[in-house]
Amino acid sequence: MKILILGATGTIGHQLAEEIVQGAAHVQLRLTSRRTEGVVRLKRDFSDAEICKTDLLDLASLKSAVTGTDKIMVVNPDLIDETRACSNLAGAVGQAGGVTHVLRLLTYPPGLTPADIKADARDIPIGFNQGINARQVLDASDMPLTYVNVISSFMTNLLWSAELVRTRQKFVMPCPQVQTWLHPADIAHVCAGILVDNPASHIGKTYELSGVELISYDDIAAMLTSELGISIEYSDDEALLQEMFGEDYDLSMKYFECERDYYANVQATNVVEQFSGRQPYPMRKWIRDNAGRFR
Repeated sequence: MKILILGATGTIGHQLAEEIVQGAAHVQLRLTSRRTEGVVRLKRDFSDAEICKTDLLDLASLKSAVTGTDKIMVVNPDLIDETRACSNLAGAVGQAGGVTHVLRLLTYPPGLTPADIKADARDIPIGFNQGINARQVLDASDMPLTYVNVISSFMTNLLWSAELVRTRQKFVMPCPQVQTWLHPADIAHVCAGILVDNPASHIGKTYELSGVELISYDDIAAMLTSELGISIEYSDDEALLQEMFGEDYDLSMKYFECERDYYANVQATNVVEQFSGRQPYPMRKWIRDNAGRFR
């Protein structure tokens, strides 16, 4: 079996490759990056895998990557033209033949439709807009599809504030909310389980993935205080947010305001436990494991 991971240098794609290498020795991997430095990194980290430079917006490049593979994992980056990228994927899979399963990672609130998105937020090129745009194109194709839709925030997003924790003793995030969080390793584990399994068990399904702990930003600040041994306060001070996000400040604020509203009533799921037999990775453990990055 040969599995293609499109976007293998990203957090999820890279962890998925590691998960498959460790748990499914019979699987051959083909890993892609759109950047030369990404190809170099993948060759260093996965010496037994096939590595190729692939641009999702270039059909010829994508067809070359798809040809000869059995299953495909798609992790598209933010700020990409999803309509074009997904159309190219459908074209490449159709021309190559032989693909038995395509797994696509999404991030948008269950049930959200284009009509639900505020008019001034429809041009946000990340998160929920990308997920909805991708799904519209993919659903119209005849590919053997499964979706993993992550409806929690990624624990790794806390690292955006690491420098401000170190220098100001402030945990900074916009738009206070109570939400669930997921470790990327849990996402990768579920995706690996789907990919190495019989496709017939998963094609046509959507798995909504979430953490199970409802956690506020004040809770996170308290955990940082406990694990670092210094007092850390939560802040959504505008000046600190501008410092953290830089030139992406306006776009980030618009996105987080919508995220707070759209995810307000999203319910936690037990999908991680179904696939792994355990609860998702706890937030406190993640902070403990990564405490050095905040010091």
